[in-house]
Amino acid sequence: MAAAMLGVRRNEWDDRSVDHRTLQVAHDLLAAVWRFRADPQQMDAFAAVASIDDWLPWLGREVAGWRQHPILVHQMRLVVEHGNALTGQAAEAALAWHLLDSYDDVPWRTDWRDAIWAGYQRTT
Repeated sequence: MAAAMLGVRRNEWDDRSVDHRTLQVAHDLLAAVWRFRADPQQMDAFAAVASIDDWLPWLGREVAGWRQHPILVHQMRLVVEHGNALTGQAAEAALAWHLLDSYDDVPWRTDWRDAIWAGYQRTT
């Protein structure tokens, strides 16, 4: 999906060289947005919410909407291309911060915001 979002032909990336762990924070933040919007009163992270079948279509629409937010696309590309190198780590922190900022309707926990901000500040 990242290749399609970034307009990269699939054969330009060797899928085995992409460390998916570098996208874990972005995934978790997007999952939190989805869960919040599906049921804003939900407190239990493991409680059943909207059908899990709704997750991937929602994620696809969200990521497609990133075309309106080029900073998200740019940071995602840097994360995928540079993985655990310093450039990739900085992009991972920036992507997390920009996701928090982009989804300002979500009542992010203060400790999360502070930790992500600190990580962003350390890498910029």
